[in-house]
Amino acid sequence: MIMNKQTLLKKLMELDFVAVELQLYLNTHPDCREGLYKYNLVVTQAQMLRQEYEKRYGPLTSFR
Repeated sequence: MIMNKQTLLKKLMELDFVAVELQLYLNTHPDCREGLYKYNLVVTQAQMLRQEYEKRYGPLTSFR
């Protein structure tokens, strides 16, 4: 499925939000393997989507 600019950005914001929430969860549950697995999965998905967005529409930030 090809996503437009707004859809890509919205999905990226959703993934970033989930990553932050999982990171907070892992702060209080550091031994939770399922939480760590989900965190790594979401971060990987967000990285891939960010690369796709930036390839199509340019950088999201002015710094790296």
